[in-house]
Amino acid sequence: MMPTPTPQPDLSIEDLARQKGNRSFVEKWKLAGPMMRESREKQIRQADTVKSMAILAGMREDAIRRLPMREGSGLQAWQKIMSRLREKRKNDRVL
Repeated sequence: MMPTPTPQPDLSIEDLARQKGNRSFVEKWKLAGPMMRESREKQIRQADTVKSMAILAGMREDAIRRLPMREGSGLQAWQKIMSRLREKRKNDRVL
């Protein structure tokens, strides 16, 4: 039988690294974090929003053409299920 792991409090990556003696891991992420953030911000600034929106609109139109229309949202079926459950609970309380 395997021992049950003891729950650990929420630890930051730095705390975990310190526990395991991985200081270099923490230092590398401290250096990489700002570079990654800068790279992402640059990608966002350089993105062609109009082109991206056109691509997304095309994907939406394609999905609309391919997928059949649904009969409904499922709200009526959900309401019917909930109504049955309410009746069942009401009947269970009476007994």
